Amino acid sequence: MKNTKKTRRILATVLAVFVLAAMLPAAFAGEARNPARVPTQTPDFDQSFAADTDREMWNLPGTIVEIGENTILIKTILGEEMILNISDTTIFVDNKTREIKGFSDVKAGESVIAYYSPVMTRSLPPMTNCFAIIMNTGDLSTANLVRVAEITVLDDGIKFLTADGDYIITVSKDTPVAEIGSAGALSPADIREGDLLFAWFGIVATSYPGQTWADAVLIVPADSEGPTGDIPAADESAPDSLFIKFATVMCRFMEAVGGSEGSGK
Repeated sequence: MKNTKKTRRILATVLAVFVLAAMLPAAFAGEARNPARVPTQTPDFDQSFAADTDREMWNLPGTIVEIGENTILIKTILGEEMILNISDTTIFVDNKTREIKGFSDVKAGESVIAYYSPVMTRSLPPMTNCFAIIMNTGDLSTANLVRVAEITVLDDGIKFLTADGDYIITVSKDTPVAEIGSAGALSPADIREGDLLFAWFGIVATSYPGQTWADAVLIVPADSEGPTGDIPAADESAPDSLFIKFATVMCRFMEAVGGSEGSGK
């Protein structure tokens, strides 16, 4: 147990050093931040870069700083700002009630979890397209936006591997399953490979992929998936790209540490 705690402290220290190193290029950059930090126009992604093209989306918790006409300026949990481009396909979900909300329901100062494209502009702050915003997070188990990969049929439901390989999620016959825009309850059998869905779950086993059990599932219809538009990938080596990428990885590491402590292992 002592060795485990010591290892976590060492890893946390190493991660902190890398975060500081990633911040230095931005801190000494000659280019000043744009005073109009929340642009109202659609961003020009001709000068964009891919933070990580291996994943369909990234996510980070943060606090909403400013709200523009079609954008949200968010300050992430690590203190870095990022502009989220909001489109008609961006989904807003109330984490507590599990209801779909709208852009007008978002308020400055609110704590959220943002799911966004790994491709973003070179500007400071960087701008990226937003898949979804999880609102009203609080201390509850938070919804996770995942893509269904391989499904295994069980006697009392299903379990599936997420496309990013992070989780194996079990959905029992008693788990509430619904679809955005559809009335009536569904069943685990209505979940298909390739579906994008929100899954609420708590403790995750310390195995990899982490195994967990869904408290509720909300399926995203295929015609509602976002964001829309083609964004060309480019250089991965920009400082902003490395920081946002590393910040997300660090958050995933801290979640894993928290999950293992919560499971009592």
